[in-house]
Amino acid sequence: MHDQDATKCIAACTGLSGFVVAMLANMSVSNPIEVAVPRAIMAMVVCSVVGYVIGRISTGVISETIFKRAEQAKEASRLAAEQALAEVGQRAKEAQEEPASG
Repeated sequence: MHDQDATKCIAACTGLSGFVVAMLANMSVSNPIEVAVPRAIMAMVVCSVVGYVIGRISTGVISETIFKRAEQAKEASRLAAEQALAEVGQRAKEAQEEPASG
């Protein structure tokens, strides 16, 4: 899923949740449907905007964390490869010296 897709999904879920909560709250106090629906739609719009902002922030943080972890893994891999090459070089050097001294 792309960052934009995740952001839209978070916005949609929070908007729908805001709508449902507003409708349930209006129904629990017996407001007429003419009052409840516009309030629920307003809650949906506000919650969608808040969800969009939260989605943008969270996907940005997640993307940044993934990038940093990938860079750390790349560096660790490079260091391990250098260490392995150094060990192979040392063993080859030791192998060359053994027959000469033996």
